Amino acid sequence: MYNFTYTYDPSHRLVSATDEINSTSRSYGDYDLNGFPLDVDGSSANYSYDSGRKRPKSISVSGGPGILFDSKGWAIEFAEGLDSIAFENSGSLQICD
Repeated sequence: MYNFTYTYDPSHRLVSATDEINSTSRSYGDYDLNGFPLDVDGSSANYSYDSGRKRPKSISVSGGPGILFDSKGWAIEFAEGLDSIAFENSGSLQICD
């Protein structure tokens, strides 16, 4: 079970995510031109974009997890190390335009 609290800056960019159950937090900063954080807890985040799109098709963090998105911006896979989770979306986990 997950219970996260998210904090955003005045430009509506994600600044932190706190797992209320495990009392852990992750911080975000240094944003790209599309508003996505390049710094995730001191690790570099990399985004790949399809030509002309502002939503990433994938996100990876050095030494950490990666997320793949479909053409609608819905997360379809989360991978970390040898583990991966496929998502069957009903509209959640979406990157908004």
